Amino acid sequence: MAGTARPPLRAQIVILIVAALVAGVGAVVWSRTIAADEDPVAEEDDVRLFDPDAVVDPDSSNPPNDGEAFPVVQVASADGDMISLESDGRPMVVNLWWSGCGPCARELQAFSDVDAEYAGDVRFVGVNPHDDAEKMLEFAANRGVGYELYLDEGYELLDATGLVYFPMTLFVSADGRIVAQTGEVSESELREQVAAIAVT
Repeated sequence: MAGTARPPLRAQIVILIVAALVAGVGAVVWSRTIAADEDPVAEEDDVRLFDPDAVVDPDSSNPPNDGEAFPVVQVASADGDMISLESDGRPMVVNLWWSGCGPCARELQAFSDVDAEYAGDVRFVGVNPHDDAEKMLEFAANRGVGYELYLDEGYELLDATGLVYFPMTLFVSADGRIVAQTGEVSESELREQVAAIAVT
């Protein structure tokens, strides 16, 4: 009875080795494909969560709002009450900040000092879209802030202005127009901007 001849023993060993190698290579390729699908950066050698060289300049990266009317938006007080944030007939400085922003922390003391000098003639307002009320109050108090502080929990102010990078400050004239917009400011720059809206 005719049949298929068995290959010699040496040929069988070679075939088994080749089959094992093919299976091993296939398994490695398959596992890397799955890992790459689950994690797009799985194959990168150096993954950093924060690259200080990639920090953007808020002043040039946010859309300009100069000349626009300051929007009427709902924000939350530290007690959780919703209030309407809008121009009230006084010049207004609206600083968008949060505790995880280094430049925000650097400029808060200057905002506090200049606010105290104008004693309510210019309305200073801090708006925080990221922290909870306790963190916002503690962080601001440690830097001497005593002016109005609100949470933008629904991102209404951010949506209305298109602002996404921090810190960002809007300088609003007495008639409710945004006349200037800046990123991080020094104390001298802040004084200059406030003096300009205080006389309008």
